[in-house]
Amino acid sequence: MNSKDKEQEEQQQQEIQEQEIQEQEIQEQEEEYNKEEGEEVQIQEKEYRQYEIEDEAFELQLIKEKLQEEIKNLKTTKEAEYENIKEMKQMKEEIEREVKLIKEKEENDFMILQYKKENLEKDCGMLQELETEDLQEIFGLRKMIEEMKVQMKQLEKKQDEKIKEKKTIEEKLKNEIENLNTVKENELKDIEKIKKMKEKLRVRLS
Repeated sequence: MNSKDKEQEEQQQQEIQEQEIQEQEIQEQEEEYNKEEGEEVQIQEKEYRQYEIEDEAFELQLIKEKLQEEIKNLKTTKEAEYENIKEMKQMKEEIEREVKLIKEKEENDFMILQYKKENLEKDCGMLQELETEDLQEIFGLRKMIEEMKVQMKQLEKKQDEKIKEKKTIEEKLKNEIENLNTVKENELKDIEKIKKMKEKLRVRLS
């Protein structure tokens, strides 16, 4: 519960105390009034005022109970909102950790594929340098070179697939983070509405 909510709660408690003080003042004024009047008139007025005091006391008690219930509800609502925001922060932190791990894994996979590709390119270059018509007939170097080229294409294809997969995952995680931010904004709007309702209630009771 933040300082503003605490201040509003203290203000409502103060209003309850002020109403109790007003009730006490009304009773004291009635006693003073009875001392100044005659005994018969005093009894009649006392009975009449007693009814009024009881009515006012009943109304004040209802208002007091209503304010106490409002304070209790506000505390419960605020605690629930705090827990929701806390859970959202935890979810966001978990997603960010997952994004970081995925990025690190993708970078490692990409580096491994790049390393294999470079080695194949070196092997192909060396074989092409050694390639002669006689060596092709004896060792089938041309076939080996073609196979390595096919492997290179496959590796390049895997690289492209990894890059596309990485982009898809990043886009998905980005959308999830945006959705979480939207939920958080809605929560904040609800909190603002509750604050306005509390302010209206305070004005109406003041």
